[in-house]
Amino acid sequence: MSEKRQFKRFDKKVKIAISGSDLFNYQQSGTTKNISNKGIALSSPVSIGSGKIRTCKITIPENNEVIETVIKVVWEKENQGEYLLGIKFIDLDEKLSNQIQKYLLDS
Repeated sequence: MSEKRQFKRFDKKVKIAISGSDLFNYQQSGTTKNISNKGIALSSPVSIGSGKIRTCKITIPENNEVIETVIKVVWEKENQGEYLLGIKFIDLDEKLSNQIQKYLLDS
């Protein structure tokens, strides 16, 4: 069975920092596996927790612009001490979504 995605994913790497107040100023950087203007697949050395709501900062490599938004961890899978996370942007306004889309299409 083939997977059907609502939005095209791009195999791009961006710097991402995730924080959550319930983790006492926890901040975790990870490596993106793929990205769209609606979400990210992310590899992380620690579990963040499926269903958790977090603040996220994404740095666009070409101009070091930082986009800040709220995310939801939709799913999480452990694999050999690493965690693969499916993240959905839940508070990304249209302007920021368009900035991400432009980076994905132009690079």
